[in-house]
Amino acid sequence: MSIQIPAEFANQNPNSKALYRPGGDAQHVAHLLQALINSYADGQPVTKAVINGLAKGLPSEPLRTKFFRAAERLVAKQADTAQTKIEAAK
Repeated sequence: MSIQIPAEFANQNPNSKALYRPGGDAQHVAHLLQALINSYADGQPVTKAVINGLAKGLPSEPLRTKFFRAAERLVAKQADTAQTKIEAAK
């Protein structure tokens, strides 16, 4: 399986073994988190399958762990926001 890193995050230096340019790995995770936020905005449910599908594009286990933790915080924040709106409507 070949991992496709978006060009804006990939290291363009042919003499380097690094997959990402400096900061590119964090930007790639942020890009995937934005896709989750867009799913919420479109009213689509964000399930573990959606999160796992997005994580498949990350090349290393530490980077996937970083993404999963950030996604967990995002989902928890969205749930708290939804609960607050429900309580305010009562």
